[in-house]
Amino acid sequence: MLLSMVKEIAAKVFIDKMIGSAIEVFDNILKATTEIIRPNRKFERKKIKKKTASMNYKQL
Repeated sequence: MLLSMVKEIAAKVFIDKMIGSAIEVFDNILKATTEIIRPNRKFERKKIKKKTASMNYKQL
């Protein structure tokens, strides 16, 4: 029983280290590629027109 618990704990610690470093790298990529939305910006966002429903679609 003790041996199985040690195996589980060791596996969880190993996985936590891998996941933690992966999340850290992902955060760094996001920080490098995102831009701040400025108030009074020059370029307006593109307005996307709402799609019409298909002819076969019946609204409830």
